[in-house]
Amino acid sequence: MTMLLGRKLFRCTRKCLEYMTVFIICITVQTLLQSLYSLSIEDHAVTKQQKSVDDVATQMRTTHASVTNSPVINQEKLETTRACALNEYRDGLIGKMLQNVKSSLREVNFYAREKEVVRLVQQSLGSINKLMNYLKEDFNITDFEEYVEPKQPKNVCPEEYKGPLYDFPFRNKGFEPIKCNTSKPLHTLVSILLNFQEPAGTKDRIRTVLKGIERTYPKITVHLAIDKVTTPINVSEFANLTVLTNYAGQGQFRTAGQIWNLLLKNVTTPYTFIGRDLTHFTNDTRFERLILAAETLNAGIVGGAGRTPNGHWSMGCHQSLLKNFTLSYRSGYFRSQNECVFCSHLTGPFLAETKALRKVGFEPNFGSPVLFEGFFLEAQSRALRILSCPDAMFHVDDASNKYSKRELFIPLAARFKINKLKHANGIIQNYTCKETQEMCDKRTGVAVAPCCLEKLADIVKLFMSVCEENNILCELEEGTLLGAVKLNKVLPWERDADLAFHTANYTALSNLKGEFTKRGYVVDNKGNKSIWCCADGRKAGGIIHITGEGWSVETRGSHMMDSELLILEGMSPTKVFYAGQWVAVPRNPGLHARNRYGREIYKHAQHWIAMRKANGYEDYKTTGFTSCPTPGHHACLDQYLADGNIPFEGDDL
Repeated sequence: MTMLLGRKLFRCTRKCLEYMTVFIICITVQTLLQSLYSLSIEDHAVTKQQKSVDDVATQMRTTHASVTNSPVINQEKLETTRACALNEYRDGLIGKMLQNVKSSLREVNFYAREKEVVRLVQQSLGSINKLMNYLKEDFNITDFEEYVEPKQPKNVCPEEYKGPLYDFPFRNKGFEPIKCNTSKPLHTLVSILLNFQEPAGTKDRIRTVLKGIERTYPKITVHLAIDKVTTPINVSEFANLTVLTNYAGQGQFRTAGQIWNLLLKNVTTPYTFIGRDLTHFTNDTRFERLILAAETLNAGIVGGAGRTPNGHWSMGCHQSLLKNFTLSYRSGYFRSQNECVFCSHLTGPFLAETKALRKVGFEPNFGSPVLFEGFFLEAQSRALRILSCPDAMFHVDDASNKYSKRELFIPLAARFKINKLKHANGIIQNYTCKETQEMCDKRTGVAVAPCCLEKLADIVKLFMSVCEENNILCELEEGTLLGAVKLNKVLPWERDADLAFHTANYTALSNLKGEFTKRGYVVDNKGNKSIWCCADGRKAGGIIHITGEGWSVETRGSHMMDSELLILEGMSPTKVFYAGQWVAVPRNPGLHARNRYGREIYKHAQHWIAMRKANGYEDYKTTGFTSCPTPGHHACLDQYLADGNIPFEGDDL
């Protein structure tokens, strides 16, 4: 197909190319491909979208090359040019390519999580729409295939809008179902799961919820988990109810994750409603609407708005991003369709496809405080589409006070290796390597956990503080300086640290060995054998090796230092903010780093040890990070462009 398109367009002029603006699309797609590396979704989802767009990009580049080499013809042959373009469209080639690119962009738009990616995708869609308008206006081409409408529902009837005055002034109605032959009884489609074991519910609350379900959906089956000791209820009082208690064998307690999984085993319907935190159940739940959204928008999970006992209403939609050991939440949405908003985390009850729910499952070791945070992270990793349709509303508890309790989220941090947790309400919690059970992975292609990098930074900052307090001249060197210049911290792919001290201070620095050993570090003074004579009439060299916490820091003596020269000129040494502390560096650190590493130093290259170089003086290639050994993991370096410092700050939301 590409060769055929190339041969036919060869007869078109450069003027034809201007009108069709094919090259614009080529650039757009290439930009998109670069942006795809920033998507924080499961690797197989990225690969799927990237391959689709890459195929079209290849076609566009071939087309552009063919047209660029074509001869230029005069204005009199413009009609022939127009006919050429029209024939190409009628052959379905140009139109198909445009639609392929547009469809791919729309699909990527659903999965995009970062503001910059969303902006680029929307900008690219705008460029394609502009191109289509050119073809319509200049070539009178008007029958482009339009964006495909959402799917037709399989189990419920579609709906139609009756207008703004249909139920004036109450607005309880506005959309009505259209008669269809595919609708099935709700009790054959949905089962309800309720867990009042962890946290335990009161007897009155349980009865209120069950009575509400019985009034609203009398035939739907409810699978209920309760504590039969603290909240006994009369099971025979309710129809279509199965009950699970939290005792097995000799009374072993089950976690919230185990309970939800046990409840889920009893479900035989295609959809399951997870009734978490419910206080009441009313017709605002709107199962028909949730199923309609799931089937028309191909969503595996659909929730709604929440209303607390004090009347506070919220959309129930959060965006989450797990990237480089930081989990961030933000309330709100980036995209919407059919009056539903796309989310990555739901704060309240939800309806889900039973098959999808079983594939994701609930973490058996999690209690109720973090169970659904873990669930939705797993759902995201499987590229499940998650919606909130706020016209469906659930009456729920106010659980916002849990976010201030840092200890509740330690199991989540350990399970997903989270060093920093940013809640939607602005609360930030940090977790140590011990709490997250982090082993400090230093494999090629993977970022080192920040809690591990902090351990290296602590050694560097201690060394620099000891130097300053004792009037010893010390400076950052090599990759440690590069990290300070580019990121103001340790490079995420660092393997060691390099520091410099004035050789004249070697003895004084060696005598301060105890400042390090009392903190658990091992210090190896190489002794006077590492000092040599002479450079510029001064002794040079000297090596002190410091190890600890899985890191190695090498400090080397220099016969002359920029800090010394600045002091002689009556100036203070230059300092850079490094991991929360101002530390001394060469006089002009930007110049020093550029002259040390050469071109494009503000792009990134992994450590020479990781890249199996002979030494750190071989050329650094900044063309991109190596492939990740665990594709899709949030620490993979290849999810980033090898450029920029902002992406490594964890503030993408």
